[in-house]
Amino acid sequence: GGLEGPPSEEHAEPPREDSSADVGQRVITGVVMAVVALGAFAAGRPVAAVLVTIVIGVGAFELYEALRRAGYHTAVAIGLLGCVAMVPAAYHIGERAFPLISALVVTFTMLWYLFEVVHARPTVNVALTVLVFAYVGILGGFAGLFLAGNGGTGFLGGVIICAIGSDVVAYFVGRSFGQTPLMPKISPNKTLEGLIAGAFAAVVLGGIVGGVLHPWAIKGVGGGLALGFVVAVTAPIGDLVESMLKRDLRVKDLGGVLPGHGGFLDRFDAMLFALPAAYYLALYLFFH
Repeated sequence: GGLEGPPSEEHAEPPREDSSADVGQRVITGVVMAVVALGAFAAGRPVAAVLVTIVIGVGAFELYEALRRAGYHTAVAIGLLGCVAMVPAAYHIGERAFPLISALVVTFTMLWYLFEVVHARPTVNVALTVLVFAYVGILGGFAGLFLAGNGGTGFLGGVIICAIGSDVVAYFVGRSFGQTPLMPKISPNKTLEGLIAGAFAAVVLGGIVGGVLHPWAIKGVGGGLALGFVVAVTAPIGDLVESMLKRDLRVKDLGGVLPGHGGFLDRFDAMLFALPAAYYLALYLFFH
């Protein structure tokens, strides 16, 4: 079961102006998140891996919950186990984790409906269970790959700095100066001006990362600029993809855990597309 097709116009999300109170709340939450992340990364790779695992687990749960509210009956237990297992597995056994966990999730999701753990249409619900796992678990699992090696917190930290910095600049420039809608049918509040400013910020921050943050600094500013460019391209796509899914499910935010930001997945959606691209860039730059 579940809803199909795009929302009708009366369900479409209207453009909204965030009040100054919303913005203040957003900034405070952002500062708290930054402090928590810095603390975890300073504590070392294992602690950072635990934090990333929590973020991915909560993000996956939020999307499964949105699907449940839309009338679907996914194998949440299997999908969540797969998502939560992906980062520690990638951290401990590297790239071999991906086919292993993926095979287990696909197989046990099929068995979930074969043995009627829930009585629901198998085809659509198997597909949606695996969709969330692939989107959040597999793409997010690249954070575990980053953390697996020496310098992992620096590698992953560089990606996060570019992606979050880009997002913050895009938000404030779009809010203050944005006039040209980017993809109004998908996300009515995003503007071309915000996109350009965010991309510029990602490249500038990448250059700074390449100058000062080990191990990116080994390749210097050039390597950092390459990272910034990769994030500038992938992060906005990740953001728009999540907006597309939310629009199809007719929800504004996937969660309310983070005041002013929505849920974990609302906050870290851009990272999901940036992580694999940045990982393969790092492989090329450092191990080619």
